Amino acid sequence: MASRRRIAACLALFSACIVAGNSASTRAAVLYDENFTGLPSSTLNGQAPDVDNNGGLNAWTAHTNYTADGNMTPVTGGTGAFLPFIPTAGNIYTLSASLKSVTGNTNWVAIGFAEGIPANTATTAGNDYRFLSGAGVGKAWMLFRGLSNSATTKNQTQRGDASTGTFPANQLDWTGPEMYGGDIDLKIVLDTTAAYNVTFFAKRPDDPSYTQVSSSNLPLTATDIASVGFATSAAANLIDAKITKFTLETSGQVFILGDVDGNGAVNALDFNIIRDNLFTSVTTRSLGDLNSDGVVNFGDFRIWKGAASAEVLAEVGAFPVPEPATCGLAAVAGLGLIALRRRSVQSA
Repeated sequence: MASRRRIAACLALFSACIVAGNSASTRAAVLYDENFTGLPSSTLNGQAPDVDNNGGLNAWTAHTNYTADGNMTPVTGGTGAFLPFIPTAGNIYTLSASLKSVTGNTNWVAIGFAEGIPANTATTAGNDYRFLSGAGVGKAWMLFRGLSNSATTKNQTQRGDASTGTFPANQLDWTGPEMYGGDIDLKIVLDTTAAYNVTFFAKRPDDPSYTQVSSSNLPLTATDIASVGFATSAAANLIDAKITKFTLETSGQVFILGDVDGNGAVNALDFNIIRDNLFTSVTTRSLGDLNSDGVVNFGDFRIWKGAASAEVLAEVGAFPVPEPATCGLAAVAGLGLIALRRRSVQSA
């Protein structure tokens, strides 16, 4: 039995080394992917994205007028939809979206990286909910207008400062031919390998490739990014659009549900980290905090256990964990016995 466990541990470690080596490459991996295939009668708010490799526990925070099929019904004041995201320095992130049937005189739809997720997004509208100010201030975002007959209202790229998403010096009209209304694909590339820089792109569905609509790789003036999302402008009943795809990719590492160490598998190595840091305040997922609440506890163990296979559970001797309020001591004792058994095997 001891020999089998040593072999299993070696195989897991070997797998971890392979995955860790692959993650160092620049091959893009999907963090979020949403195709908006839900029911038009369901709100987007509270829905999990189709793919979530950014921890596996996230959900959309969106105004209730945004539905699960991607429809964005106008609301006075403007609204938005957000997913949590914090970039890691040294990676390149690509945010892209497909918009359909965008109409509306000078009004717009936007995608971008923002400072955070505003409170009461589901029921409230205004500047804080559309990249302009407050918690949802845009750090790198771009807008596409339904129609513009004015020289002063064009499609724009935006790089906000510490307090506003429309910092005048970093608000630039798209370069190249003017494009307004209809179907459009938008893309923002955030490069954090040195100083944070962004480049903006757009493409009509029939175009063979994206066109760069920013003049160059543009430096950010403020880099405190904590979310990604999309939004609509303030005027009610004048902008109409549907979003059919929203994707965030990274050149760096992704995390699946239950995976503590980021090796792409849910196994005994993840369990060991949670066990060794149980009831400890930590600041990173790699120390066992799977639900990002700042402490390693039974909640993290349950997430790992729910994602682990029957073979992995058998390997570590995992047991049911009831609510800590009623059986906390029993659970702690169980974890201790597992640790003791592992030490005894190693000594033998």
